[in-house]
Amino acid sequence: MDTLLAILGYGALGVCMLIGLAITPLGLPGNWIVFGCAIAYGFATGWTKFGWLFIILLGVAALVGELIEALSSAAGAKKYGASTGGTVAAIVGSIAGLILGSAVAPIVGSLVGAFLGAFGGAFLYEYARLKDRRQAFRAGVGALLGRTAAVLLKEAIGVLMVGLLVYQFFT
Repeated sequence: MDTLLAILGYGALGVCMLIGLAITPLGLPGNWIVFGCAIAYGFATGWTKFGWLFIILLGVAALVGELIEALSSAAGAKKYGASTGGTVAAIVGSIAGLILGSAVAPIVGSLVGAFLGAFGGAFLYEYARLKDRRQAFRAGVGALLGRTAAVLLKEAIGVLMVGLLVYQFFT
């Protein structure tokens, strides 16, 4: 019976971690789900595989992922010539695009919406400010590239978190 419960527990944990990884690119808090899975596993097993220091490490990793996600669109827009207002517009556009995209097509729409929103926010703000389509387009591309980097880096952090957890399970 104990073996069956252990198998079911590992299976549930694996599904939980996969869900976390799957929703991270959608702008959802997937790394925090992985973090929560680790805490639940720790409580369920009496902290036999890892302790609080490991949990703190995972929490810091999830926090770094969130900071990267929050700042990358703005950093990309800024690098490509956007003003401070343009960088803020990229962040606001990304959030608005994520929400609107979710309403249109629940899974893919949020991902596409966040990318288009980052581009659109920076582009529209800079075009309204400068009346220069080329510079506004450049700022939008920067925001889009920043958003792309954010998704890739945040997902990489999630994969690292899952890898560390799996390593802890089998050592």
